[in-house]
Amino acid sequence: MVLMVFILASSAAVSAKSFADSENHWAKYSIDFVTDEGYFVGTSDQTFSPNEKMTRGMFIAVLARVNGADLSYFNYSAFSDVRATDYYSSAVTWAYQNDIVAGTSKETFSPSQPVTREQICLILSNYLHHLNSGDVADERENKTFYDDYKISKWARDAVYEMQSYGYLVGDSNGCFRPTDNTTRAEAAVVFSRLSGQFFETYKVVQTETTVTTDKVPNLDKASKTLLGSYRLTCYCAGCNTPSGSRATACGALATAGEFGTVAVSSDLYASLGAGTVLYIEGVGYRTIQDKHGNTANVIDVYTGDGPCTCWTNAMSGKICNVYVVK
Repeated sequence: MVLMVFILASSAAVSAKSFADSENHWAKYSIDFVTDEGYFVGTSDQTFSPNEKMTRGMFIAVLARVNGADLSYFNYSAFSDVRATDYYSSAVTWAYQNDIVAGTSKETFSPSQPVTREQICLILSNYLHHLNSGDVADERENKTFYDDYKISKWARDAVYEMQSYGYLVGDSNGCFRPTDNTTRAEAAVVFSRLSGQFFETYKVVQTETTVTTDKVPNLDKASKTLLGSYRLTCYCAGCNTPSGSRATACGALATAGEFGTVAVSSDLYASLGAGTVLYIEGVGYRTIQDKHGNTANVIDVYTGDGPCTCWTNAMSGKICNVYVVK
């Protein structure tokens, strides 16, 4: 059973609907929630600044509001770089005294530094265990992130704990990006989820790249015939020449298509034809769009319009079984 934390703040805030810079933002509904609950305030009456970096001090201040903590007992500073007059000072002291957060050294907290994704995981893990005396249920199966090796040892357990609750998940390429700085919008989503608000209008990215038949329309009863084992060349816009063109070797523009697209050897292209659906183990369903040349045992997999990702790098060069879907 996934743990949900429901704590309401008593203070009011300007509704996010008045923020011009969040009206069409992907995190709008989370921003609406956290501002209406008084967890966040805007950077002005008209702006939320969703893409501004979330600092360590700011994150702890919001966490204290979510908790509804009585900060009157913590009106002193626990760190040399946190002044007693700073708006986050009492919240930082509260979190430190309750073993929710630690400093960046024995004397410093670095409140103005952006908070990273793996730091958030450790803070929230400490917070949840503080609330529940360490008795936190977990029934969800975790998926190992492709960039697992980049996660700091001190944060690894917390990262996968937060994944199991759905509070912080990987991106659509199966990567966690542990050292990425967190934006105010991303933090708003985290605090919304922490409060039990998993908005259906917010598209949660998948933590795995394999597509199963129950997620692909009209293929649940399809048969698959083994075509053979092929080496993958994974590419995205910006990985090829000309940069960002998405052009295959024959000049066609790769597209996401219904399932995503691949380019195959001239022989395979001639025998199977454009539009044939393939199933690639570890990747999922892809449609033949083009031919790449005469390398018989290679399939080019288009992975997206964004910059090269850890998924692209991890899968490129792998030898995978490929099936023809009928």
